[in-house]
Amino acid sequence: MRPAPATTSRDGLSASASDFTLEPSVTTLPAGAGRPFTFRITNAARQTVTRFDRDHTQLLHLYLIRSDLTGFAHLHPSMSPGGTWSVLLPALSPGNWRVYNQFITPGQDGRPVALVLSTPLTVPGRPGTTP
Repeated sequence: MRPAPATTSRDGLSASASDFTLEPSVTTLPAGAGRPFTFRITNAARQTVTRFDRDHTQLLHLYLIRSDLTGFAHLHPSMSPGGTWSVLLPALSPGNWRVYNQFITPGQDGRPVALVLSTPLTVPGRPGTTP
């Protein structure tokens, strides 16, 4: 049984919490066909984090949610040995999206830290309306 996380941030409304930061490679993507998306998680010293604990069988869960709730994806990116995460996003419609990352990583004291970090993602174009 895994010990309880030392600190948690579950609101997911910030790119930084508990000395960790989500750093996306881009914050704007074109509409249409699926696109690759890369990011990394850094610590307080701005070093890329490469140690993650499994949570629900995965090292990291990525949720992509459109601001009007008409788009959603739950994906599992893969991590390179250097700590850069990559995933192929589905085709996105124009609008304001948010990318959430849920993960557990060791904190400075070695105890697990459970976090949800997020960043806005813009898909330019005229957003459609859904009744």
